[in-house]
Amino acid sequence: MILRIQLPFLLLVNFLALFVDGPIADKEAGVNQAVAALTLLNMTLLPVYTAATIMYFSSVVNDRPITAGQAIMLGVSRWWALLLVFILSGFAIFSGLLFLIVPGLFIMMRLAFADYICVTEQKGPVQALKESWERTQDYFWILLNGLAILFVVISGTEMALEMVLRNADSLDAPIRALINIVFSVLNTVITVYAFRIYCIQKDKLKPAQPPQAPDDSQQPPV
Repeated sequence: MILRIQLPFLLLVNFLALFVDGPIADKEAGVNQAVAALTLLNMTLLPVYTAATIMYFSSVVNDRPITAGQAIMLGVSRWWALLLVFILSGFAIFSGLLFLIVPGLFIMMRLAFADYICVTEQKGPVQALKESWERTQDYFWILLNGLAILFVVISGTEMALEMVLRNADSLDAPIRALINIVFSVLNTVITVYAFRIYCIQKDKLKPAQPPQAPDDSQQPPV
């Protein structure tokens, strides 16, 4: 299902990237414009299929799984809000990374729930960021440890594969595009992990159900 949601978008971006590396690369005048347009397209599509993926995860957790088409339509409805979350959180994280990396990592973990709050709880970008900052306080280390391990394993594998293929002189544009698609899908594991922690935190916010009084009408006669 994740492939059904994300693959059309990833194929489109990487297919266009082949033209940037291929015919357009021979014309220096058009390279910068093509790269800028490709980056803009990727930033435009990323909130759509990210929100769609989150919507699908939420539907599965709630035992009401939706189709890929339904997930994409719901993702489109949260496109603008999630795009603003990406921009605001990206600016905050980048600003933190300028101060010896550690503040950037801290901000990144404290804003880890913002995407899910924005999409599943229909909160505005600023409100999603504020609530994420408050609700990740008790989950900082479990987020940091888990996400760091997943990031190192996935990114390390991707870099090692690219180095092997580059040394074998076989890393041409189509193979690079295929690697990008595969590891873009694998990065969803990071989303799954953070979303699971978010669900645990969200469940703890629910008020406890009071014990139900016994129904006298169903008691056996004395």
